[in-house]
Amino acid sequence: MSWLDEAKKIAEQKMKKNNNIKPSALLADENKEALIRKLRLEYDDATEREIEKALNDAEEKFGQNPDEKTLNAFLRTKLES
Repeated sequence: MSWLDEAKKIAEQKMKKNNNIKPSALLADENKEALIRKLRLEYDDATEREIEKALNDAEEKFGQNPDEKTLNAFLRTKLES
C-alpha cells in the first residue's frame, strides 16, 4: 500500500469518526463535540471560540433540535463572514 492510499484511508476514517452526530438533538451536549470537530474540518480559518459562539447563537435562535439544513446554513453564514 502506498503512502497516498494510507493517507486516503486515514482521512476516510477521520471523516467517519467526525460524522457520528446523533439525529435526536443536533445541539445536545453529546453531539456538540462531534459537531465542533466537523466544523473545524470544514472551516479552517474559524477559531474554536468562533465555532462555539456560532453554536451558542444557533441554540438560542433555534433551540435544541433545529432542522439540519437550517442549522448548516446559519453556521455557514456565521463562520464564513
